[in-house]
Amino acid sequence: MDKLLTTISKLLGISVRLVEHTALTQNEVGKENVVLWNKEASLLDSTTYTEFKDALRKRQYKHYMHSHILSYPDFCIAILCSLDYSLNHNVTVGIPDRTYTAAWRAMEVISGTSTNRVSLWIKEHIGDRTAVGYCNALGVILDSTSIAISVAENIGIQNNLEDSELISSINTSDKVVRISRYDENDQDSKDTKDKGMDKIFSNTSTSEGPLYDLHVVHASYNNTFL
Repeated sequence: MDKLLTTISKLLGISVRLVEHTALTQNEVGKENVVLWNKEASLLDSTTYTEFKDALRKRQYKHYMHSHILSYPDFCIAILCSLDYSLNHNVTVGIPDRTYTAAWRAMEVISGTSTNRVSLWIKEHIGDRTAVGYCNALGVILDSTSIAISVAENIGIQNNLEDSELISSINTSDKVVRISRYDENDQDSKDTKDKGMDKIFSNTSTSEGPLYDLHVVHASYNNTFL
């Protein structure tokens, strides 16, 4: 990552200055056409870097056009290295604002869903920066698609947290009971169904199905669902 500072300069406009952020350059904070650089975020080990790249592959970045100069993972690291939002679509050439908002959004999501190593590294350097914060700082208007994607991701994260809370709330002293599975093509299962003992269905085909089955079982076991 030692060459990242040199490489990022190739994406900047002619009048833009790339300045290392130190106590001596504090007076440059907030100035237009100045990218303040803090290399700390780029000092990650090879394992973290590999895991970070793997996490980014799961997300789309079709609007990023400069992979021949700087790869998308390195671009995301570069925005982490820049102070505040000083590296933005106004100081780079040919990179639209939606690329930056998507990158910040990706960093937010990955910080909560990736490996522990990657999550800690991102949280250490991202601070309070977000995709919404970028838009507010740069006067970018989020379109309906961006908002929908953001909401969908937040819902997914919230669902994961709720599922984790449900599982962790189970008491180890609770009685464990055997619950028969019901198969419409199996006569034994039909007999079980007629007796009112069927609670879990074998034809569940979605990933949410098993969790729903557990909800049904829990409610039935506590006589709250008939």
